Amino acid sequence: MYSNLFQMQTGIEFEDELTQVCISHFQTKSRKVNESEFKNLSGTDRDKFEGTDVEIYKVGVDFTFNFGGKDHMEVLPGEVSGRFVDFKFGVRTGNSHKGYTKFAHPVLVIGFSADPYYVKNYMANIVDDFRHHIEEIIDVGQGAYWDWMDLHPEYN
Repeated sequence: MYSNLFQMQTGIEFEDELTQVCISHFQTKSRKVNESEFKNLSGTDRDKFEGTDVEIYKVGVDFTFNFGGKDHMEVLPGEVSGRFVDFKFGVRTGNSHKGYTKFAHPVLVIGFSADPYYVKNYMANIVDDFRHHIEEIIDVGQGAYWDWMDLHPEYN
C-alpha cells in the first residue's frame, strides 16, 4: 500500500515538474503560452481517463516513468539520451479502464522505465535532462507520432 501511494505521489510530482519545464520553454518562445503550442491538462477528465498530462502542438502527451508498464501502447522509434535517463516514445490508443477503453485520440507517451525511488532521488537530475533536451524530445516525439498516425488512418 505504502509503495503504491509513494509511486502515485512520485508520479504526480514527476508530471508536474516536466509540465513546468514545458511551460517555461514555451514562455521563452513567446511571453504568453499559446494553447495551440502547449496546454496543461492536469486534473482534467483527459488526464484522469486517458493519462493525458499536457498537449504539445495539439497532441496529447503522457509523461511517465512507467514506460514498460503502459498497456495498449506501441513503442515508437527514436530515443533521446540524457545523463540520467533515456527518453523513449510510444503511442497509446486506450487503457484497461472497464476492460478496455479506446481513447478518442491516440496519446504520445514520453518517458522511461525506472523505480519510483530512483525517480524521487534523482528528480532534479531527470528534470534537468528533460530541460536540456526538450527541443529534441518534442521534435523526435512529434515526428514519430505523426508518422504513426499516417500509418493508422482510422484515427484521423
